[in-house]
Amino acid sequence: MSSAPLPRPGGDLVQAGYMDLRRYLTALRLNRRLLILVTVLVLLLSAVYSFTRTNQYTATAKVRVKPILFNPADARVTDPTKSVTMPVEAVVVKSNAVADLARKNLASSLAKEKLAYTGTAQQLLPHVHVNVPQESLILEISFTAPVPKVAQAGATAFAAAYLKSRSDEAVKTKQNQEDPLVVSIAKVADSLNGKLSPFERVIAQTKVDYLNTQLQAIALETTDPGNVLLSATLPTSPSSPNHPLDLGLGLVFGLALGVALAFFRTQTDARLRDRNQLEDAIGSPVLATIPQDVAWMDRGTPRLVTVLEPRSQVAESYRALRTTVLAAAAKHDVRTIMVTSALAGEGKTTTAANLAVVMAQADRRVALIGADLRKPRLHQFFGLANERGLSDILQGVLPARESLKRTPVPNLWILSGGSEPEHPAELLQSKAMEDFLEEQREVMDFVILDCTPVLAVADGLGLVPFIDAVLFVADTSISRLDAIEAATVQLTQMGAPVLGAVLNDFDVTSTAHYGYGYGYGSGYGPPRTHRSSDIGGNGAREGKIRRRDRLPG
Repeated sequence: MSSAPLPRPGGDLVQAGYMDLRRYLTALRLNRRLLILVTVLVLLLSAVYSFTRTNQYTATAKVRVKPILFNPADARVTDPTKSVTMPVEAVVVKSNAVADLARKNLASSLAKEKLAYTGTAQQLLPHVHVNVPQESLILEISFTAPVPKVAQAGATAFAAAYLKSRSDEAVKTKQNQEDPLVVSIAKVADSLNGKLSPFERVIAQTKVDYLNTQLQAIALETTDPGNVLLSATLPTSPSSPNHPLDLGLGLVFGLALGVALAFFRTQTDARLRDRNQLEDAIGSPVLATIPQDVAWMDRGTPRLVTVLEPRSQVAESYRALRTTVLAAAAKHDVRTIMVTSALAGEGKTTTAANLAVVMAQADRRVALIGADLRKPRLHQFFGLANERGLSDILQGVLPARESLKRTPVPNLWILSGGSEPEHPAELLQSKAMEDFLEEQREVMDFVILDCTPVLAVADGLGLVPFIDAVLFVADTSISRLDAIEAATVQLTQMGAPVLGAVLNDFDVTSTAHYGYGYGYGSGYGPPRTHRSSDIGGNGAREGKIRRRDRLPG
């Protein structure tokens, strides 16, 4: 039965369409405190601005505009309203000419109320607003002022001033049309009193009659500018500040600013703080998140939590990792797993050791190999010496079967790194290493290799052709996204099959929705603990690895 190939970094496991949305939601969640702080701050500023402003009152007068300078008796004029351009009339209301008239009207009106206005006509214009309802001949003239009576008087004054200005303009236009005709009629009439031939007299009289007809038509032209349809009433409540609107706009602007700052901070912050960020960076799923081991005070001293505190929350997380690894291994026929990270100190050795323990506890024969030949540390987790190891096997100094050591954990054997060679990278890429791994595949269910960090040295990358999968380890306390992405590039270039990632030192209190709580753990009695002396040291039992059919159960 064929098995599906493992995805490469940036491959098909996390190329779903929801990635962008998840990235945005992650940015908001990680920066939720900043988002809330900015929103509240902007909202408070909006409240201060809104509640410290002077109340303004608005009164509105509605004016019906009528067409002017047309002859109602003229049958050729079917719709005189088409001659009225309402946007132009709205501009006329706010013209200097109308403002001058309105100022006089306002001063006169306020004087009756024992109020005075000493401003100029131009100073009135910012207080005026004109609205034209769609497809109507109505002008809504509003005036805003801090005093209700001034607002009412201002709207009334501008409505009256507009109508008077329009009426005066119509009368003036009509007069300008009539005056030339009157002069022409007078001249022709004078000529009739002189000596004219009968033909000339007829022509002159015809001209007089024509001019009189024109004069009569102009006399019939209307000059009615319209009327006040609705007088301005005294406002009883302020039109501004509008506290709900100001606060609503402040809330919206605060949220928008907070979101923008959250995205900006996420883009400029290279720290790894979330499993979604890790998945985006490596293009593969996070198989498990390992909580902070609060009991591990001295990180310089190795601690095998799956043996020392098997019922702890951290140990349960490693078992969850085992479940996902076994499922993926069965699907993709994975036997040899390379555990690595971008840089040192991100917990790759701790992950390799604990994963090997829980895999062995699941009745799988596991060989744990220390493939970090420069700074071997794996043996310390089991209290073993590093006198002989992988480097000695690859150099032909020691046979493999005499080097693997049985641990107190059933089904688990360990091979330390051994003495540091002169050329570790070349040894790991050698045919001897390939043959060694092939031999272990024959007798073991799983071979787990603790390798060097990808960005530190190139040793681990040389193992890529010999292994079935890569398990990438990162740490929320020290890992950086730029380093993870750089390591991913190198793994991609090598064609490394990435099984997934492990996120270490995860603060479960910051993201309760991930649901880490194994509340049932303490319900079956006190957890079993092991002394450090039980793991490795002089008490470690060493044994030769036999063929699969002769391995102990």
